[in-house]
Amino acid sequence: MKSIIPQEENTCYLCDLFREYHSSVLHEHHIFYGSRHKKAEEMGLKLNLCLYHHTGDINGNEEAVHFNKEYDVMLKKIAQAIYESKYGHDQFVKEMERSWL
Repeated sequence: MKSIIPQEENTCYLCDLFREYHSSVLHEHHIFYGSRHKKAEEMGLKLNLCLYHHTGDINGNEEAVHFNKEYDVMLKKIAQAIYESKYGHDQFVKEMERSWL
């Protein structure tokens, strides 16, 4: 499913948010992972991140969402708020089995 999260085409969500630029190479990031990965895909809860903000480099990167708990939770809250604005809180909790807000 296409992402429900508004995002400029061909941009990193976090670069745009922080007014930065790191790379034009974008990765699709599923905001909810593990057992929630498939459901996140079905719900459109994903966005594009540059390599720097997605996984960082081989030395690790505190700005990469996979290594930064604050960014990870921030994106979960943003995704939940956007989903709930379209479908409601109860539907989100029914699908994801918890709330981050």
